[in-house]
Parts: sequence; C-alpha cells; structure tokens
Amino acid sequence: TQVSLEEPELREPTTPESDEDNAEDMEECLHSCLQKLRAENRMLIVNYYAKEKQAKIDHRSELAKQFGISVENLRVKVYRIRVSLQGCIERCLKSKMQQK
Repeated sequence: TQVSLEEPELREPTTPESDEDNAEDMEECLHSCLQKLRAENRMLIVNYYAKEKQAKIDHRSELAKQFGISVENLRVKVYRIRVSLQGCIERCLKSKMQQK
C-alpha cells in the first residue's frame, strides 16, 4: 500500500456494492493489462509472485538463472514491469470511471 504525503483526497463513502464493482473493475483491468505485456514479461511477472516464503526465494533464483541474469537484475526487471502494469491499470480504471 502506498501512502501519499500530499493532500488527502476526499472520497465518497463506499458501499459493499461499490467495493465489489471496484474489485471487479480492478480484476478486469489487471487481466487486460497483463495481456498487453510481451509474453516473456507476462510469464516473468506472474511467476515472480507465484510462490511464498522459502519457495519464493528459491523460485526467484531459478527464474534469474533461466533469464541469465542476477537476482538483483531480476528484481529491477520485475520492478519496471510492475510500474508499467500499474500505469496501465490506473489508466484503465480511470477510463472505466469516466464511462460510469
């Protein structure tokens, strides 16, 4: 979760229905944006977050080996993909809000 140090936005109170709609929109946008990634990047980002705890560490080391890069470079690559994905999702959600 990111916390902004700027002026907080005043938001309308949400209802369970609007929270559910927002979750559905978010999921739709995530899937849409994942499909826009190159296949290699899509596979990498999905696999990067696939495991938990020690298995996650081992899996990420294996992913780095598969790509022929260090674990540190893998983190940078995933970070860049994640930033791109986040921008795509934000644009998608903004578009959906304007349509409503």
